[in-house]
Amino acid sequence: TIPKTKTKYDVKFYNPIKAWYPFMKNNTTDIRNYVRYKIVKSNHSLRAASLLMENAFYNEAISRLYYACFYLVKAYLCEHSLEAKTHEEIRDMMRIHLVQTKAITENDVIFYSNIFEIRHSVDYGYFIDFDKKIAQVLFTETEIFIINIKELISDDFTNENLY
Repeated sequence: TIPKTKTKYDVKFYNPIKAWYPFMKNNTTDIRNYVRYKIVKSNHSLRAASLLMENAFYNEAISRLYYACFYLVKAYLCEHSLEAKTHEEIRDMMRIHLVQTKAITENDVIFYSNIFEIRHSVDYGYFIDFDKKIAQVLFTETEIFIINIKELISDDFTNENLY
């Protein structure tokens, strides 16, 4: 057999979060820092979506809206020592740990699933362009979703000025 020639694309990239996450489960400070980090990322994604909408980049804004939700749900799961590795696992964990305990409604999970599908279509689909009206509706629904999830996260984080 012919040996495979190495290319510049064969480099394995170091992912500090993947390397760090398994070790922080028993370290309260690391968990708190990770939760804080995800909340900041959520806030930044929501602000970025607003700026993108102001400049008529609606598809890109929708993608950022999804990630504002995604990062916040990741923060919640981590705070409660729940791990989800994929977007689908996060949705499933929401259904298992939040809907069944009545912390959120099934409508919140449906919204999260819908915005995931929309984000997937704008990022990977062809000839899909959402308009301002749809983006504004999604922005409003995202803000409501974020309020609902933030209510579930410890006041220690949500009362901080995490811009």
